[in-house]
Amino acid sequence: MRSTLLKLLALIIPPLAIGLPQLAAAPDRSVGAISDRFFEEVLLIPAGYAFAVWGFIYTGILALAVAQIVPRFATRERYAAARLPLIINMLFNAAWLLVWQSLLFGWALVVIVGQLTSALWLYRAFATRDGVPAPELREGWTLARVIRWPLGTYCGWLTLATVLNASSVLVVAGWDAWGLSAATWAVIMLLAAALIGVALRVGLDEPAVALVFVWALIAVVLAEGQPASVQGVAGGLALLFLILALPAARGWIAGSGRSERQHTEASASLPVVTEADPV
Repeated sequence: MRSTLLKLLALIIPPLAIGLPQLAAAPDRSVGAISDRFFEEVLLIPAGYAFAVWGFIYTGILALAVAQIVPRFATRERYAAARLPLIINMLFNAAWLLVWQSLLFGWALVVIVGQLTSALWLYRAFATRDGVPAPELREGWTLARVIRWPLGTYCGWLTLATVLNASSVLVVAGWDAWGLSAATWAVIMLLAAALIGVALRVGLDEPAVALVFVWALIAVVLAEGQPASVQGVAGGLALLFLILALPAARGWIAGSGRSERQHTEASASLPVVTEADPV
């Protein structure tokens, strides 16, 4: 009974949590409109095109939701393990949109921390085995492997969004950044976000984390009116994350990188898995 209820909620809640807050928002209360109105001085806000990444993220989340009613997938352990964190994460997703649209920026920061925490829980429940990357999601082409990419992207993007949300709260609170200029404070926050991003990239062993940092940092460079110091630091960090992403990303796509072979060798002592298990 509990399993059936979780399966139903994991199917229904994601599309509602994604769609309803957007539909309910007044034209002047969209996420972008609020950012333009209140946070013009926040230099960490990337160029508008960067937010298109949500389409990729939400596609993966909705695919995971729909998989709950497909018997071939729903009976697999990874899909079952993802149900509860998926439900909780999507509730945080809806809550953040609602509190942001209500101009409750302090609460938005609290909620997005919960959203990031539950996104990490979701990724680990779906894409890891005994706390390490699942080797079967590093080779071949399966639905589970494809879903893993937007989930990893989601974790990386929310890391950046949390730092940006914190900066926005400080701006609204009238904090003077200890007398530092807006550009200097932006550089400090970029470095803090990058430090967390590197730890996340290494901890999850997920190239998508590094790639979404590249995407976002380039968008920071291209944002209108960006100071040269912020552009230089953001560009340098984008190059760093590109270096962190590319060697692993080749194996991530082709399924033949060194790390993937190592995972496969490490899993040789595990019980034999049937061919259908990776889905």
